[in-house]
Amino acid sequence: MVTGLPLPNSLKAEWLYSQGKGRSYRPGQHVQLVQYLATVCPLVSTYGLQTEEDAKLEKILSKQR
Repeated sequence: MVTGLPLPNSLKAEWLYSQGKGRSYRPGQHVQLVQYLATVCPLVSTYGLQTEEDAKLEKILSKQR
């Protein structure tokens, strides 16, 4: 588990790491990495909008609490 992150973010970080694509970027490919991250885990707005997958994860986590 990634330490220092809230559980949903930690799970998302572990999922990204397990996909392996993020590790294929090298120094100097910052723009490409940011574009990749923007597509697979877009920022949540201040209004609380989230992806369908995030909503499912939040529902599962709330049942565990």
